[in-house]
Amino acid sequence: MAKRKLDMDSITGYLHNVSTVTLSANGKTKYFTGTFQMTKTDTKRLVCFAHEKNEKFVSAATMNSPVKLTGATLSPGRSGQVDVICNKSTTLQVAMNELTFKKQKIQTNDESEPKDLINLSENMTATIYIKFIEEEMTIPTKYGMKQRRLAICADNTACKTMSLRGHSIAEVEEGRYYKIKNVISNNFNDGMWINTCATTKTTEIDDYGQVMMDHSLLVNEQKRINIGQITVTKSSKCSNQKCMKSIEVTSADPTIKCETCKMKQRVQNLQKSTKQVLNTTDNISYTIFEPQLKSFLEAESQQDLIEDCDSLEDYILNVNTFTVEINQNNNILAFARCAI
Repeated sequence: MAKRKLDMDSITGYLHNVSTVTLSANGKTKYFTGTFQMTKTDTKRLVCFAHEKNEKFVSAATMNSPVKLTGATLSPGRSGQVDVICNKSTTLQVAMNELTFKKQKIQTNDESEPKDLINLSENMTATIYIKFIEEEMTIPTKYGMKQRRLAICADNTACKTMSLRGHSIAEVEEGRYYKIKNVISNNFNDGMWINTCATTKTTEIDDYGQVMMDHSLLVNEQKRINIGQITVTKSSKCSNQKCMKSIEVTSADPTIKCETCKMKQRVQNLQKSTKQVLNTTDNISYTIFEPQLKSFLEAESQQDLIEDCDSLEDYILNVNTFTVEINQNNNILAFARCAI
């Protein structure tokens, strides 16, 4: 969904909780966030990409007077809600008219106080356990090829995928506990991910009691399954990190234009992935993503099947019975054919 203009030339409300300037994960963009109270009960996340305006916004947030924003836009945010977006052309001034509602007290997202993983948002701190971590990989971005490492982390409230970039890649290890400060939570692939950024700070902790009251989210279930139906799908996404929308490749041309962001790019640079959804004979559905598929095919010496969805489906159905390790979201973290 593209950005859209506000219905009015300006909006009036109250500013809350304006952050310090943050550097994006790619190290290229400076921005800060806050909360904009539009009515007595309606608040929206505010993101400003004009870092030089930070001092003025911080000052406005300390006042009880309403402010007027001119030249802002509304845009779908990381959490699926609508954000107020400000840039260099956006102006901020004290509103001359009184509003029909007062400035409400909004809970501050204190970076120093750890938050539950299930409620984590931008510029917050969490204490987590690293359940699983993949090998470092190189992915295409609008700034060239960049390094990334994916991990599965958990606390007592949730289990989430975490994308490690930059200095954070080398700062965490599987099976250890960490206090991680200044991370970003966003919606990706129908789930909430955690992303590190240039200002993320990670500290290892010894006392797992700070992380887990119980270990229910750490225990992945291992079981034996028989497969009834299966579908394997391949997808390609725009390599523009600000877009990442699906692209259907229908020709052998070496380049393709994204219909969403209108950026032309090399087909070889599209972000490609393979996903498998299978139903067991007892009518339970599981999802397997590409890293787990590749690990299984390597063990079977069938790596070439990753490029042929139809043959891969036949191969899995012929094997039929597997031992799998699954998490709370019914995602398969590891699987192998059952020994006879």
